[in-house]
Amino acid sequence: MSTELAMNAYVLLGNALHGFMNGKGGYADSGLSPVQVRELNSKLEPLPPSKILEAVAAVTAEERMLLGDLCRSALREMGGEAEALLGVPRDVAEQTLAELGL
Repeated sequence: MSTELAMNAYVLLGNALHGFMNGKGGYADSGLSPVQVRELNSKLEPLPPSKILEAVAAVTAEERMLLGDLCRSALREMGGEAEALLGVPRDVAEQTLAELGL
């Protein structure tokens, strides 16, 4: 997979995880588990962009679903502000999620 995809995934997923943990992103009514989000963040956060695709491929199906849900929740709930939180334009976020199979 491409370097561009790796960088987009690194930015998008990292920002979605941190947005949730910092109480930003319209996640209040999402039903997402703070414990699961923190655990997932601990697996992905220390990695450089060059390792993120491999790490995403290695997480469980449930964790993959959680990553997709985090990003989609922010896109849905925050409207135009989602791009600022997630660090990538909406179309790039959607394309990245699709390419990652999330």
